[in-house]
Amino acid sequence: MSFEMVGVVVLYNPNDKVKDNILSYLPWLNRLIVVDNSPSLSPSLKSFLLGSKKIFYHGEGFNRGMAWALNFGAHKALELQCGWLLTMDQDSRFEAGALDMMTTFCKGQQRVGIVSPFHRLAGTTSEKMEIEARETSCVMTSGNLLNLEAYQSAGPFLEKLFVDYVDFEYCLRLRKFAYKIWTLPKAILFHSLGELESHRFLMFVFNPTNHSPERRYYITRNRLYVMSRYPHFVVAEGWAWMKELVKLFLFEKQRLLKLRYMGRGALDFLRNRYGPLDKIGF
Repeated sequence: MSFEMVGVVVLYNPNDKVKDNILSYLPWLNRLIVVDNSPSLSPSLKSFLLGSKKIFYHGEGFNRGMAWALNFGAHKALELQCGWLLTMDQDSRFEAGALDMMTTFCKGQQRVGIVSPFHRLAGTTSEKMEIEARETSCVMTSGNLLNLEAYQSAGPFLEKLFVDYVDFEYCLRLRKFAYKIWTLPKAILFHSLGELESHRFLMFVFNPTNHSPERRYYITRNRLYVMSRYPHFVVAEGWAWMKELVKLFLFEKQRLLKLRYMGRGALDFLRNRYGPLDKIGF
């Protein structure tokens, strides 16, 4: 396959800022697949999407989930005989030059599964690192270049997870197939994660994500699924979970409701019940 890129971006009730985000990477792509999981879009945004010859818009008026959307984009890219898929969230945009660094890196590596940028999260501050590249175990979906040869070997994204941990499960699966996951710290992606805030408590700084109760359900259920399938992931992920709980109790609102949803997520994991929450019932 040639080094030609198709992108996929997943929309869910976006605002018009998504236009500028899309324009930060559209020039590098042969085609952009927009999978719209929203009930409806603003007329101006829909006009923008339908008015570009590079954009293929697909919307069904309901949410089919992140994993389904990524698989839809991957299948379209394979139909177009492209070798790489850029996977994007609606709230992410690249710093100038980031995609050039990523594509250059991909051309010189063997057994690459995913190349990921450095996520500079809204509401936090961080310095650009001097490290050129580092191998890692898991990365978030947005901004990744996915090798479609690796995708064909490892299989599709796991649609029963619907949203959350779709990315981590896939990275861990790629590694089982001996593909590598790389992060390029100098390639910057500006990314919003939940409703991230920064709080200082004693001598520590905490950044709670303020995810909704529904997202807490998916995070809990799917995190337990991934931990059960990849035992080497348990220690690091268990520690991350403990830190999240501390931030939730100290700083977030709707604590009891979120805990209730988390309990239901754990129960559905034990019952082997997956898919969207509105189909399962609460």
